[in-house]
Amino acid sequence: MVLRQRFLRGRTVSRASPEGSFIVRDLSTEDGGDVARIGILHGTENWGQTKRARTEYTPDDWEAWSRAEGFASKRIAIQEMSTIDGGGWFDAVINPFGESYPEEDPKEETSLTRLVEYMERGGVFVCTGGWPFYYATSPSGTIPDGRRLRRHFHVDVNSEQWWEDFEPVRQPPESIMKYGALMHADGDSRVHVWRPIREEYGAVEQVLVASGRDGIVLGLLPTGEGAAVFCGMALRGSSEFDKVSSFLEHLLRRGPTAWE
Repeated sequence: MVLRQRFLRGRTVSRASPEGSFIVRDLSTEDGGDVARIGILHGTENWGQTKRARTEYTPDDWEAWSRAEGFASKRIAIQEMSTIDGGGWFDAVINPFGESYPEEDPKEETSLTRLVEYMERGGVFVCTGGWPFYYATSPSGTIPDGRRLRRHFHVDVNSEQWWEDFEPVRQPPESIMKYGALMHADGDSRVHVWRPIREEYGAVEQVLVASGRDGIVLGLLPTGEGAAVFCGMALRGSSEFDKVSSFLEHLLRRGPTAWE
């Protein structure tokens, strides 16, 4: 697994550093100095800017979270996903655009294929809201296609809703043991449920599950040596963001043991 050895160890790297413009505080006194390297898609490609769908959280927000947790972070273009060896490796890549993603070639789905290859070689790709890969922002415009998820990952969403529903979710005991309690300290278990992964797909680990319908609201799908994170909710506020980010913190600190 790539997360096994690709961490920066106990060093502070500033944005002006020639070592790749990573941002990280020194964790050597906190957790042994292992720091995950996170790529955050900026969505500004030479064919246009990817717009967010079903999330209120921007690349700035995810970078601020990454910095606060002590992870190394860097804004990247989708084309940089091809540099998955050596100094170009990212332990996790966050797509902060929810249901949208940048796609070089919507017919061949070149970018999405590259993302799958990245996961198969040990990376974690984080989809931050709603139906993963539904909108492809491409040189041909924004192209919706609900079949991409099934073609590339062999799972599907529960698409029965007409609108987002702010309703309770539950965390299975196995998830609590692995990732800690992800609910708010005030006990609020509600999120804006939207396009959760159907529970029939046993390969998807159930981190958070809808209480009133069939659906995995936060799930982890092992893909090759890596994994995909699916968020079957719209990220409208702290009720959603805190749960997702807390899960990611635990996931990245655990490394590959989380899905092996």
